[in-house]
Amino acid sequence: MSRNVYEILETITGPKYPTDVSMENCLRQYKDDIVIKGLLNMNFNPKFMGFDLPSGNFAYKIDNKQPYGYGQVQLYSEFKRLYIFFNGFELINREKKLIRFIQLLEGLHWKEAEILIAVKDRKLSELFPDINEVLIRTVFPDILPPLTDENGILAAAFGGRNHDCANPNFKYYTKDEIISLSKKRHFLFKFPEQAKAAGLDYLLPDYVKPKEHFELYPELYLEFTVDNTVFGKVTSVIYHKLIEGINKEEIEEMRRHGAKITFTDLDQAANLGLAHVDVRNKVVPVKKPATTTAKKRGRPAKNKV
Repeated sequence: MSRNVYEILETITGPKYPTDVSMENCLRQYKDDIVIKGLLNMNFNPKFMGFDLPSGNFAYKIDNKQPYGYGQVQLYSEFKRLYIFFNGFELINREKKLIRFIQLLEGLHWKEAEILIAVKDRKLSELFPDINEVLIRTVFPDILPPLTDENGILAAAFGGRNHDCANPNFKYYTKDEIISLSKKRHFLFKFPEQAKAAGLDYLLPDYVKPKEHFELYPELYLEFTVDNTVFGKVTSVIYHKLIEGINKEEIEEMRRHGAKITFTDLDQAANLGLAHVDVRNKVVPVKKPATTTAKKRGRPAKNKV
C-alpha cells in the first residue's frame, strides 16, 4: 500500500496533534517531501501559474468505498506529470487537458481526487481549515513570497488551538486569511490602521472606535523603551506588552519614569487625550533657511536704503 496524500494531511490536522505548535512540528517532517510541498505551493503561492482548467468540480466516477492507498494511481506517482494541466503548457489544448484530468481523477483514490480538485481551485483550506497560509509561512517560509507591511497585516489570532491572550504572537496575515480565520478566532491588530485600510474595521475591538469619554482601555498594546544605566553605560530596553485596564494616570506615570511610549493606534492616544505622549508626535524643529548675503572682500554687504 502506497502513501495517500489525503491520509497524510488528515493525520497532521487530526486530534493526535492538538496544538498549532505540534501541527507545525508534524508538517515539518515533510520539509523534503516534493509532493507535499509542491501541492501546498500550488494552492498557496500567488505566483503559481495555475491550472488551465475550469473551476469547480467535474462529473467523474467515484468509488467512495475504496480504502486508502488502493487507487489505480497515486498523487505521489502522478505528481511529476501534473505540469501538462498548467497554464502555459500548449502541446495539448484545453479540451484534451480536461479529458486527461478527469481520467486522472477516476484513477486516483477518491480522497486524493478531492485534494487535487481543491488544489486546482486553491481551496485546500476548505478541506483542511488548519492548513492555512499562516501555517505554511511558519513551516515552509521558502514556498511563499514574504509578506511585508505593504501586503500583510500584523495581528495576533486568539481562540484557536493555542488560546493565549496574555502572550500575543503577532504574525503577518493576508486580508483573505483574516476573514477566513475570523469566523472562529479573535484578532488583535498590532497596528489597527492596517485593519482600517483593509476594510476590516468590524473586527477591531470597541476601544479603538471613537467615544465621547475614554477613561479605561480594556486592552491596550503598548511598545515603550526605557533607558537604564548599567555599569556607567546607558542601555535601551524595549518592552512589548498587552496591558489590560490601564488608565491615563498610569500611562503618564510610566512616562514620568522614563518610558517612551508608542501607541499602536494614534486614535487611541488622541481619544484618551494622550497624543502628546506618543513618541511619534514629537514636534520636529524646522530650521529656517539661512539667508544668503552678498560678500565683498570678506565683508558683509550693506543693505541698500
